[in-house]
Amino acid sequence: MSTAFTVWCTGLPSCGKSELGRDISAALQRDGHRATFISSSEHRASGKTTVGFSEADRHTHLMTITEDARTLMNQGVIAVVAAVSPFAASRAVARDRLERFVEVHVATPKPDCIDADRHGTWAKALNGEIRNFTGVDHPYEAPGQPEIVVDLSQQSVSDARNHCLDKLSMLGFIAID
Repeated sequence: MSTAFTVWCTGLPSCGKSELGRDISAALQRDGHRATFISSSEHRASGKTTVGFSEADRHTHLMTITEDARTLMNQGVIAVVAAVSPFAASRAVARDRLERFVEVHVATPKPDCIDADRHGTWAKALNGEIRNFTGVDHPYEAPGQPEIVVDLSQQSVSDARNHCLDKLSMLGFIAID
C-alpha cells in the first residue's frame, strides 16, 4: 500500500484554497516528498473536464479530479487538490475512493472572498451576470468535520500552511523533524 495521500482544500470561490494548496504542495516537495498540486479551475481550463456547473456536472468534474488524485497516489505521489467542491456528498465519495484523505476547509468568510476576488466574478454573480455561482445562487455545503480548518482572513497563507503541515504530522501522514 502506498503511503501517499490526498489533501483536499475546499471553500468558497476566492477563499485562498489554490494559493494554500500550492504552498502546501511546494512545502511537501521541499521536505523531500513527492507531491503535486491539482487546481479544479486549471483542470477545467485544460479541457480534461468539459462539463458545466449543474450539481451533476460539478460531481462529474470532481470525480475526474478524484481519479487523477488516486492515480497519483498509486504512484506514491501526494495529491494536493484545490476545488470549491460545494457538495458534501461529492466530497464524501472522494474521501471514500481515496481512503487516505485529509479535508482542509478554507473557511474564509464570504465578504473577504468577495474582497479578494481578482477576476470580478463575485461582482458579476452578485449582479446576476453569472448564474450558478457558488455562494450566490448556488449552495456551498461547508464540511461538517474537516480534519483541518483555516481562515485566510485571520492568518497568512504561510501560517495556514504551517498549521496544515503540523496537523498532517499529528495525524501521522508526514513526519516533521
